[in-house]
Amino acid sequence: MLIYNPLKTNHKNEVLNKPLFLFLISVFLFLIGTSSFADTEKQQRAVDSLAQKLPKRLMTIVDKTLDDQFAEIERSLSELPEISRKEVFLITLPLENYIEDIYFPANRPAVIYPRTIFLILYEEINKENSKKKIAQHLVELQQRNEFEKITRRKAKKDE
Repeated sequence: MLIYNPLKTNHKNEVLNKPLFLFLISVFLFLIGTSSFADTEKQQRAVDSLAQKLPKRLMTIVDKTLDDQFAEIERSLSELPEISRKEVFLITLPLENYIEDIYFPANRPAVIYPRTIFLILYEEINKENSKKKIAQHLVELQQRNEFEKITRRKAKKDE
């Protein structure tokens, strides 16, 4: 009775050189690992590219400007293949409403940081937090003026 042995290479029952076999397996695993690393790097480049298209800082007293900027952030996020339009649709609305209710009635200009908001949204969506939780987190960051602090820290880090 013949039993198949994957370590046998031909009809003469020669055994495959085990160190060579292990080397080939390790090369295969390395190639798989580097391809996923390349995918992650490519994904990060796409995120950075979209973020760079957004302004670092925007000051406005006009509702429409604020609305357009938040829509642009959502649109940019939905351009990423791993994020659907449904995941980001109106996710910035609570933040927009907060800014309009607090700043505009007092005739104070609102300062937002679209690039930072985009990056925070990207991170939070990848953590698979709920839309409601993410939206509330954005409002809390605005209340504590964290967007400016995060933007400054990132600028120092990039220098």
